[in-house]
Amino acid sequence: MIGTLSVKQAAEETGAHIETIKRHIRRGTFSACKPLSDRGGWRIFEEPFRRWWSGQVGATSNRRAAK
Repeated sequence: MIGTLSVKQAAEETGAHIETIKRHIRRGTFSACKPLSDRGGWRIFEEPFRRWWSGQVGATSNRRAAK
């Protein structure tokens, strides 16, 4: 889907663990959907994710370095 990221892409970009990204999805921190039910996995809408991430950068140093 255009304008979306996979959970893996979001984790790589932020340096967070995949389960951390999924926990944020379940909490409703940013918008995501499962377009193919469980087969396709979560797709994160890019714009709300980037807004959330821009507010998180520098908030903590307790994460892996992003690639």
